[in-house]
Amino acid sequence: MNSQTKTDNRRLDLKIQLRRQVLDLAGLGELRVLDLCCGEGLVWRRMRQHVKMKRYLGVDNKPRMPGVLRGDLLDDRFLEALPFHQFNVVDVDTYGEPWKPWRFLYEHLAQRTAVFLTHGFASSPGGSEVSSFVRDRLGIPLAWNIPMNRELALFAAPYCLLSPSPAGVIAKAWKISQQNVAYYGMICVPKSAAVPRKRKDTSP
Repeated sequence: MNSQTKTDNRRLDLKIQLRRQVLDLAGLGELRVLDLCCGEGLVWRRMRQHVKMKRYLGVDNKPRMPGVLRGDLLDDRFLEALPFHQFNVVDVDTYGEPWKPWRFLYEHLAQRTAVFLTHGFASSPGGSEVSSFVRDRLGIPLAWNIPMNRELALFAAPYCLLSPSPAGVIAKAWKISQQNVAYYGMICVPKSAAVPRKRKDTSP
């Protein structure tokens, strides 16, 4: 495949595997799931076979099932209004970049939280565009004419993943890389709750 087709849950098996692995280790107790870009909710309907959920809220800009909150994850005001603190599992399963909702979540992290990000980085045979949000994070002026280049999207990914304001700490993380997409699973904790690492004794 040279291009990413907008097909929901192309590798559902890998998504389920990653979520089960992370949640087995996260020790969250009752799960309260915020599912961003939920589509038809297939991932978490399948996950109900493996975990118990106390609460589930799906969000999508084009809801396809009852009870889904309509909203644009590129809209700052909408992201600011989302009650991230009420959930201990947040799933951002976009067709493209997950970095903007990830930044809002990470900056407002209030409890131990399992976070899942899907990053699609090829939208045409020529490569992948990066958003104005990513350009801003990288310090690239919006007036510059940037050619489509998947290498830029790949270069930006770790920077966007690790550079939000430090309200949270990524305690553990996993990544599954595919040709045109990467799946991240993370256990995040508020910075105030992170346990500092013990320094090694280097005295003679």
